[in-house]
This record gives sequence, structure tokens and C-alpha cells, in this order.
Amino acid sequence: DITIDLTKLRLFREAFEKTRKQAIEEGIEQGRKEGIEKGLKDAIESILIVKFGRRDKKLLAKIKKIKDIDLLRKIKTEAMRTKSFNEFIKKIEKLKI
Repeated sequence: DITIDLTKLRLFREAFEKTRKQAIEEGIEQGRKEGIEKGLKDAIESILIVKFGRRDKKLLAKIKKIKDIDLLRKIKTEAMRTKSFNEFIKKIEKLKI
């Protein structure tokens, strides 16, 4: 029987290191996206409470399910721009959340 220690082969070590770095980068990117997503959801909820004095549980439950960062940004922008809660609801209904 012949045994080869793959960890001693340069090509194996290079491939392993490349894969390890890629996994770390993907993990960091995923964590960043999750952080942005959570921050936007928290911001939307805070705006609704501060600006309109309302916390609509049904609406917030829908918003919590959204994973699309661009859509969350649009919702946050609408919450900041609109003058009334009813106007806000009408605007985001057009976004089809």
C-alpha cells in the first residue's frame, strides 16, 4: 500500500486555501446582507411608531418576511416621505408586498 499525504502537495494546499478564503468571504457577505436587512426592518418599524404613532402587527409581519433589500429600502423611503399612515399603506400596496 502506498499512502500519500495530500496536505504536503502544493496544489492541494493552494486549492484548500482558495476554497477556505472563498467560504469566509461568502460568509461575511451573507452576514452583511442579513445585517442590512434587519436594520432596514427595524428602521421601518421605528419610523411607523415615531412618525405615525402606529405599530400595525399585520403589516410588520409582512415586512419581516421580505428578504429583498431594495424593496425594504423603497418601503423605508415611502414611510419617510408620506404624510399619513393611510397614504403610506396606499403607496406600499402598489409595491405588492
